[in-house]
Amino acid sequence: MISKIAVLILMLLAIPSTAFALEPIYLGSGHSDQAINLDAGAKQPNQNYSYGRFGFVTPSMPQPMALSPHMMIKQTEDLLDEAQKARDEAMSARDEAMSARDEAVSARDEAVSARDQARAQYEEAQVLLAKIEKSEQIVGELQNKTEASTRAAAVSASQAENFLNKTEEACSQMKSMLLGARTYANDSALYASQAGSYFNLTQSTYNKTVVVYSRSASDYNNMTLLAKEIRSNYDSIRAMMNQTYL
Repeated sequence: MISKIAVLILMLLAIPSTAFALEPIYLGSGHSDQAINLDAGAKQPNQNYSYGRFGFVTPSMPQPMALSPHMMIKQTEDLLDEAQKARDEAMSARDEAMSARDEAVSARDEAVSARDQARAQYEEAQVLLAKIEKSEQIVGELQNKTEASTRAAAVSASQAENFLNKTEEACSQMKSMLLGARTYANDSALYASQAGSYFNLTQSTYNKTVVVYSRSASDYNNMTLLAKEIRSNYDSIRAMMNQTYL
């Protein structure tokens, strides 16, 4: 586009020199004189044209229009101004295009950086999710072990309670036997002594059973508290994981 404008300007600059070198043809100054000579292409009396097999040819002498060189110069200047304006607009468009290209490159770099950051955050989230799942698995295993221990402690406590009941029943029976032995104490001191020893042994067994029951009850209470604490910790961890997922 710029090269075409430059060629046009050079052609316009060459026209005035040609106009000064040739004698202008008067075209008239009114309707009757035909200001624009429609017969300019016709044969002039003082011109000899060459006719060939292809018809009419241009005259040997150029026929420039009777225009003022000042008007041509002014038109040339106007064309130069328009060309300069077009050049400035082209330069401005080029600068805008370069600025848009720089902005596009910057936006592309920002997008690549954002993509890399998102990928890194995604990988960190995957690692955190794996850790959370592992923690959930550990907590689940611990909860299962605690529940199993609690059930075992409950079974032990139930067995201790049954044993205590049987011991109390045996103690009651021993007391009844002791009363019977005391009835027969007057008849046999040896029988009374043996009955007393048996009673003492039974009482010792009863005391031991009470101690075992107390320990079993204490263990059961401790396991119950531990189960509650683990349940509370599990709920806290579950709430924290839910907040992390959100």
